[in-house]
Amino acid sequence: MEPERPESGFALRSVARAGSLAGLVTTTPVVVRPTEAGASIVSLERAVLLAPVHVADGVSMAGCAFTGAVGLDELRFSRNPFAARGVRLHLGDAAPSELRQLRRAAESSSMFQLAAALHIAQLDATRVMLRATSARRWALEAFRWIGGYGHRPSRPVIVWSAMCLVVTYMIHTWPDRFVGGDFMLDYIRVDIEQWHAVLFKVVVRNSLAVFSPLGPTGMHTDGVALLLAMKVCSTALFVFFAMGVRSRLRR
Repeated sequence: MEPERPESGFALRSVARAGSLAGLVTTTPVVVRPTEAGASIVSLERAVLLAPVHVADGVSMAGCAFTGAVGLDELRFSRNPFAARGVRLHLGDAAPSELRQLRRAAESSSMFQLAAALHIAQLDATRVMLRATSARRWALEAFRWIGGYGHRPSRPVIVWSAMCLVVTYMIHTWPDRFVGGDFMLDYIRVDIEQWHAVLFKVVVRNSLAVFSPLGPTGMHTDGVALLLAMKVCSTALFVFFAMGVRSRLRR
């Protein structure tokens, strides 16, 4: 999608190689266009954007500095301006607040893949700024590795599958601690020696039915606690998976 062509009320700004728009103040829509191949914006420091600024195709913003800029969500893109030399995203040292504004700008430009990449960069920058012992940092670390920051649906599926196998292994290997022998599921005997029966009839079934009561009867307290903990973890993983699918569908 090409940016809107300058019409009445649009101002033109041209940039060449390593062009700077530091201190730019806009009160009317602006179109930034290249004057030569390889044109780029290296600085928007202290810029105040009060009206849309359309960055034309051919203008790179890879490594652009945004320190002190206000209103970056007024930027509009036709293509990803932050890609450089095969790197998907090259942002330099942007702060989380600046990355949040750039993400909104990408969403306003209907560039949802770029918006997802900027959201990941924003959360990464926030995580790095927090203290190593901060509870919020640990939460972001878990969200990163388990949920892919809500943009990678495959990760929750892998973690859920591994969790199901681990719980099945525990019940099958130490039945006296969790079950105490065979147990009943909807009045049907479940053979504890058959690991696939435990996996599909007990573990997978209970993890998928997150809002229903526990199905098996005759389990010990440790077994009930194990399945309840798995239900809670499965609910979080399903939410991460739904967020990832939504992100993929928007791209």
